[in-house]
Amino acid sequence: ILSRRQIQQLAPAERLEPEVEDILLEAADEFIESVTQFACQLAKHRKSDTLQVKDLQVHLERNWNVRIPGFASEEIKSLKKPNIPPSHHSKVQAVNSA
Repeated sequence: ILSRRQIQQLAPAERLEPEVEDILLEAADEFIESVTQFACQLAKHRKSDTLQVKDLQVHLERNWNVRIPGFASEEIKSLKKPNIPPSHHSKVQAVNSA
């Protein structure tokens, strides 16, 4: 997906060894493939056959902490599990078992 020329343009003043370029190209390809695949799964989950920016945005923000500039992220709600202290958990269990 990326070319050696694009990698060299990222750091034009630096000279990268061919092995470094190979690793960077492979990592970039794997990242793009992973993000696209997960975003497609999100689109399927919402019963759509069209990949939208919000599909990519959800995955990037939740799993990679990457924000896409120019797109509102207010629509994306955090689904983090609440941090329940063990003392509260034991009290809930005691009430449920009573």
